[in-house]
Amino acid sequence: MRAKSALMMELEKLIRQRGMTQAEAAALFGVTQPRSSNRMGGNS
Repeated sequence: MRAKSALMMELEKLIRQRGMTQAEAAALFGVTQPRSSNRMGGNS
């Protein structure tokens, strides 16, 4: 669980550094925007 949390924090940091929207990040990862939003919000 700790590794998953650390990975999500790093991904969120990278997304913010690149100035990506949640929709752009979702497309990059191959998930829907709501799913991406939930993940970045800490929900599984």
